[in-house]
Order: sequence, then structure tokens, then C-alpha cells
Amino acid sequence: MKKLDNHFQLYISGEWKSGSTNQIMHSQNPHNNQTWASFDCASEMDINLAVQSAKDALNNQSWKSMTASDRGKLLYKLADLIENNADNIGNIEAQDSGKLLAETVSQTKYVSEYYRYFAGMADKIEGSTLPIDKQDIKVEKDDYLVIALKVLRRHGCIPNSGYNISISGDIPINAGLSSSSALTIAWINFLVAVFGIDGQFNSIRLAKLAYETEVIERNSSGGKMDQFTISLGNLIYLNTEDDSHVLFSKSMGNLIVGVSGIDKDTFGVLASLKTKALKAINQVKSTIANFEIKNSKIEDLEKYLTLIDPELKPYLSAAIKNYFITKAAYSELKNEYSDINHLGDLMNKHHLLLRDNLKITVPRIDAMIENSLKAGAIGAKIIGSGGGGCIVAISEPGNEEKIISEIKKAGAVDAFLIKESKGALVYKK
Repeated sequence: MKKLDNHFQLYISGEWKSGSTNQIMHSQNPHNNQTWASFDCASEMDINLAVQSAKDALNNQSWKSMTASDRGKLLYKLADLIENNADNIGNIEAQDSGKLLAETVSQTKYVSEYYRYFAGMADKIEGSTLPIDKQDIKVEKDDYLVIALKVLRRHGCIPNSGYNISISGDIPINAGLSSSSALTIAWINFLVAVFGIDGQFNSIRLAKLAYETEVIERNSSGGKMDQFTISLGNLIYLNTEDDSHVLFSKSMGNLIVGVSGIDKDTFGVLASLKTKALKAINQVKSTIANFEIKNSKIEDLEKYLTLIDPELKPYLSAAIKNYFITKAAYSELKNEYSDINHLGDLMNKHHLLLRDNLKITVPRIDAMIENSLKAGAIGAKIIGSGGGGCIVAISEPGNEEKIISEIKKAGAVDAFLIKESKGALVYKK
């Protein structure tokens, strides 16, 4: 801060400036209630300028190209400046906060030691070393990057040189939008592109390797849809029993995602639902030995329900009805001109089963769904494993902003328009 007869200005873009509103704020010394200094007030415009200045400095090539050692030297220099001016800074803090001068000066000097600590860390190598040449790589359960290395080793993909890797994305995490699958697929795609793999490699194998990493290796309850849709892109129908699929050259139209901001419990929810559904199916099999969901008849649903425990009825009912909803959607998508209203109706029916039978929604999700439909959405449902996460809604062209606005009014932390991707790609410079 620059002191001008006990008046302090704003420091923006390397310059001391007066506030744009010319408003002044006074500070009283708590010890005697006397005004000891005045400050320029920062307006929204001043704050935006300061934030943009900081961003510009961070992205400036002179900083981006600076070595870690040189950055450390700057921190050392800052530490020296703080220590050399500790008496002045401590005096300002004492008058502003009412603390003892001896305390504030001592604390200020100690701040310089923090800067020296991090200055010394700037060029030190930290992290862990993975024995990728060994068969048994011990990993944390949810460390997908390391698990992928372990899986890929079995397929002949073994890194033999180093890379500086930066990972970034704009997918909300733990929100039902498959952020972990997207990360895993991008990582595997990169490793195979750089280090190769035994046998042929394509989008299908990429999806299977990601599934092996996320589900099989971790002995988790997840499915295959995330890995296949991200890897292949576009709009697909997937038979999860044999991995056969149909790739549609059409779009679902204008899709809107609403983010509730409530974390979901993927593996806990999926494991519980899977356990109850399998228990219900096994109880039916005790009477109808060859019973399978794929061979069931919707008109026989009530008969099936009489064969199982009352508390399992919602789960078996949802499993059978969802199967026929999926078949109906697949049949509609195979038509040359798909009826988007029919698909939206199927989406709504699917959501009701998730809400009323499986109980995987929460009040905020329900409100987001309700608001989107009132705003004119053709269909809407929760996505992901439930317990929080996101919703997706289909919009008529031109109605997107209204639906987005209403979803946010229901408590969503964000809502935005999305479109189908073309699949996982590697761009080489």
C-alpha cells in the first residue's frame, strides 16, 4: 500500500489509483476510536480491473516462461521486502486492528519466513514414483490414472519416457456427468497414442480399457454406458451384455444440463440398487427358473411381483419397466424420423421410476425437473447414479434460455446447453 498522509489508494495494474467512485472509507483505531487513516473505496469496476490485471499477469509469457528457480528468487525478494518493512507494516496493522505493536511486527516478520519456505520449494521435485516395470502396482482405490497404467501394462502399453502433462476440463466433478470416465478415457487415449499397445486399437477397445480400469480393476458397481458413449461419441444404443451397439447419425436435439451442486454417492447408490434388483430377480427365479428381465413380459408384471418380498417390489417393477422404456426408445430412434415428443415422454416416465420407485432423487433435483417441464421442456430426468448430481432436459429450438433460467431458479448452481461429441480424439501438433 502507498501511504499518502495516512491515505491509501488502490493498487491496480502496477499503479496506485484512486477509486472510480471517488468514495472514501475511514478506519478507526480500536484503541482510542480515533480516525487514523482513509482508504479509496473499490467499486465493482475497480475489482474487475484488478482481477483482469491478475489474470493477464498470470498468462503473460514472461511469467509462463520463467523457470521455477527464477520464480523462487522472486519469492525470496518479496520475503526480504516484507522483513525490511516489518516495522511499518506492523504499525499499520496495530492501528487498524488494535493489536499490540510488538505482536503485529513479530507476526509480519514471520510472514516472510512462509515466503522463504515456498521459495525454497519452487524448484524441488515432489511426488511419487510408480514401479511401472513391475507386475504388482499398488494403487489407491480411486486413483484412475495409476489404475490405468496398471491395466495398460497387461496390454503392452508401458511408458518408457517422461512427459510434462497438464490436465484440465470444464465438466462438473461428482455430478453425474461422467467426469471420471472422461478423464480415464483421455488418459488412456494419450498413453496409447504415445507408447503404443499390443494389437489393434480403436474406439471400442478404448471404451473396454476404460471400463476395465474404472469397474473391473476396482471391483465396483459401475456400468459400461459412460465409457462407450464418451469413447464413441454421437448418439448410441448399447447392449451391455455383449457390447454390441448401434451408432445413430442423428441428434437428440437441444439438450440442457442442470447442475444441482449436491454431490452424489455413485458407488453406494449403485451397489444398493443392484443388490436389491438381483435379490428380487432371484426370488422370481425360485418359481420361474428361466426368468430374465430381457425375457420378461410387461403384461405379466403383476404376476412377477406376487413372487417377491414386498420391499423388493419397487425395484423389480422399475427394472422391468425401464427395460421396456429402453426398448421403446431404441425402436423410436431406429425410425428415419424420430418423434422427439415420444422420446421426451419416455424420458419423463423413466425419471418417475427413478424418483418414485428407486428413490434416488432429492428435493432440489425434483424442483429442477418440475421447473424445466413447466418452462416447456419436452422431457427431463435425473442423470448419473442419483442422490444429487444433474438433470438433463430436451428443449424446443428457441426455448433454451427460458428453461435454463427456470432450472437455475429451482436452485441449480449452473445450467447450460450441450451437444453430442464426436468421441474421444487425440490431436497431434
